[in-house]
Amino acid sequence: MNKKLLFSLTTIALLLFSSISFSQTLELGTLDSFGAFSGTGGIANSGQIEGDTGTYNGIFSGNGSNSGQQYPTGSPTSKQAQIDVLRVYIHLSDVFVTQPNTHPLVFGSGETIYPGVYSMPGAGAINGTLTLDGNGNSDSVFILKWEGALTVGASATIVLSNGTKAANVYWISEGAITLGANSAVRGSVFAHPGAITVGANGTIEGRLITSEGAITLGAGGSLVIPVGPSDIQINCLGTCDSNPNVDILGSVKSFAMFTSSGAVSNAATSGFVGDIGSNAGAITGIQTGATTQVGSIYPPGLVSAEASQDLSSAYNQLMAIQNTQLGHIPAFGNGEAMQPGVYYIAGAGSLQGTIVLDANFDPDAVFIFKFLGALTVYAQSKVILKNGARRCNVFWVSGAGGSAAIDIGTFAFIKGTFLAHGGACTAGANVNLEGRMLSTAGAIGFSTGVIYNDTLCFEDEIAIVKTGLFVDANGDQCSDVGETIDYTFTVTNEGTESLSAINITDPLVPIIAYVSGDTNGDTKLDVTETWIYTGTFTIDQGDIDAGEVTNQALAKATTYNGFLTNDLSDDNSVLEDDPTITELCNLRLVLVEKIDILCNGFNTGSITVSATGGLPPYMFTLNGGIPQSSPLFDNLLAGVYTIGITDTTLGSSNSIVVTLVEPNALSIVITKVNATTGQGCLDGQA
Repeated sequence: MNKKLLFSLTTIALLLFSSISFSQTLELGTLDSFGAFSGTGGIANSGQIEGDTGTYNGIFSGNGSNSGQQYPTGSPTSKQAQIDVLRVYIHLSDVFVTQPNTHPLVFGSGETIYPGVYSMPGAGAINGTLTLDGNGNSDSVFILKWEGALTVGASATIVLSNGTKAANVYWISEGAITLGANSAVRGSVFAHPGAITVGANGTIEGRLITSEGAITLGAGGSLVIPVGPSDIQINCLGTCDSNPNVDILGSVKSFAMFTSSGAVSNAATSGFVGDIGSNAGAITGIQTGATTQVGSIYPPGLVSAEASQDLSSAYNQLMAIQNTQLGHIPAFGNGEAMQPGVYYIAGAGSLQGTIVLDANFDPDAVFIFKFLGALTVYAQSKVILKNGARRCNVFWVSGAGGSAAIDIGTFAFIKGTFLAHGGACTAGANVNLEGRMLSTAGAIGFSTGVIYNDTLCFEDEIAIVKTGLFVDANGDQCSDVGETIDYTFTVTNEGTESLSAINITDPLVPIIAYVSGDTNGDTKLDVTETWIYTGTFTIDQGDIDAGEVTNQALAKATTYNGFLTNDLSDDNSVLEDDPTITELCNLRLVLVEKIDILCNGFNTGSITVSATGGLPPYMFTLNGGIPQSSPLFDNLLAGVYTIGITDTTLGSSNSIVVTLVEPNALSIVITKVNATTGQGCLDGQA
């Protein structure tokens, strides 16, 4: 198989992964087995806790019991759980609010409420009895969020009725949570951040989770983990592929916060998904025990210098995009719905209240807001993406043609890339930003919130592509000029959602034909359904001269015990050594699949790659980067080498795509291993 074919099939695989916006139910990851977890704070248990308990930075105390394991400060499991606290908080925060500031801060006293996502603009309380009525629907969801502390009164009781399940109930506060003595709470309790205290004889059917703060379960108290998985629907879009017209960020794309000139600071507990850097300034408040960051930190140096150049280029390209909307008033929001376009304000502007960006089901819809002056985002403002709008196609730019700052108010829930040209870019406490904060020349300030350029979804391997060559025409296992080789590949949906019909065409491959697969006639690739494609490729001398296909015979090694060949099954067949075979040709190649590495909490580790069937040195790329070479080995038919993995290599991604580019190899096996503990994460096999 030649490289053009490999490139085409690899492109197909990437398209299958990158074009899907995942709609999933909430997954807790490591937290699934936990009854109580604190990112920073002790666990004082004087009662009974079902499940595991853990803290990334704290101590265990109390004479109570728990049925699971205790994961102490600094353990790999606690580190991953800390990341999963951030992940779950991001997902819960992004669920559409159906009851925005419509309910008083206090609930209960015999009250019955119905499914929905409730948001309250301050500290709140629950007293007496509160009934959550699911209207007979076992999938009904109750998420209640307070922008302040939450107090559940003594002997207060949460009643679940008409199908409501505790696994679908979350109580979230931006502050401490206190559950009074003899209270009975159903649903998980989540403080971000703040201590969680359960009084004597309090009972919980749920989990106790806090990003920072001690967890205390009083004498006689008890906690049981909810039965079953959650039915809470979340919008999962990990890597966001921009419209090519605004795919302009270059190396800045991996950053959550970056400035070309200025300091980057964070106050109090925050969460960051993405790199953080400055090309000329100090970076403070990021690497604290309470703050969670998934990504790398780049002080002034080569990486930040490149990012600074790319940011300047991105700004210039944004300015070059023609303005299409010139008549809007400087104030945006207050419930208005915006259509795609490039909006220009010849002065300072603001965003207040709610603004809806409606893409009209066009994933390439672009929303650019340019302000000649400063941009002020008022407290509690919200940006809602609708009908396919995507964060990577949304830009908010101040100093458009001048120099001005961006100021984001407290409790703003916003989306897109915020770029201050020549000014500071700062945010108040408890901001939730799906996107980036950037500045070409100014400080970046943040406090007690989250910024993420990746939603950290547990992305299923929705489609797995496997390729293979049939035995060639003359049976010599060598590629001959003029020989036509048949190949086939399958696309299998191993995820949780059906995919739209897949039409594959590529001018680099002479024939790719859909053969069979759709069993029920709905033109969708359903879960567990497999579609089969086939094609042919004719070898010419140019392919061989270019090294894209080789018919060079390999000397038979005495230590050789067999070779691998792809039989289009989950495992590669091992053919026993045949002494009559005097030559083997480097003809077949297995397409390297997307390898998901879910334990991104490991800061260091390695990938071990075993390759068989080609002449070393093997050449490979990581995530499409610069080709690298492996060591030479005595056995010319096989090689094993290790690639060091660090957070720098991983960036904000949980996956690494390894592609062997020269020469072709029959098989590779990839494993990420923690360098300290030797614990494996997820093995991927081509």
